[in-house]
Amino acid sequence: MLPKLLYGLVFVCSAYAMWPRPRRTDESAVIDLVMRMSRFTNADLNYMDNLKFWGSSDKDVEVKARDQDPNVFVKLVRFNRKYDELSDEAKKFVDNVFKVAIEHNRSFYYEGYYKPELLAEAKRSVDSFHYLERGVQQELEEYFPDIRANAPMP
Repeated sequence: MLPKLLYGLVFVCSAYAMWPRPRRTDESAVIDLVMRMSRFTNADLNYMDNLKFWGSSDKDVEVKARDQDPNVFVKLVRFNRKYDELSDEAKKFVDNVFKVAIEHNRSFYYEGYYKPELLAEAKRSVDSFHYLERGVQQELEEYFPDIRANAPMP
């Protein structure tokens, strides 16, 4: 009887763990959203942030990525192609989310933890998607369909 009970508990727990959550609300929510839109990883965000820190413009980042890291270059070109076609309102949302994600990523990279004020800002940024006009939401979903996809399991 005990093995059957344990098997049942394991099955229920594993089924619950495999059930995807529709949207992340934890400390990685804003980085998860950026990864869905751009396919950039944390290392890619750090790489671009470091280039910006040393005074590189957006075009310089693209040129250096082409020479030093072809994978980042491909992701950057694909993202920029979609970004250039967005409306001003959608660009404003994407700019804000990227700004918060880069600050969030930088903070965790250098300090090893998420600052509470950045956590609040990240949650606000992710939640602001639901307060956009319906047309802007549809535009973002059209260009970045993974925004509505289920979040990867933690």
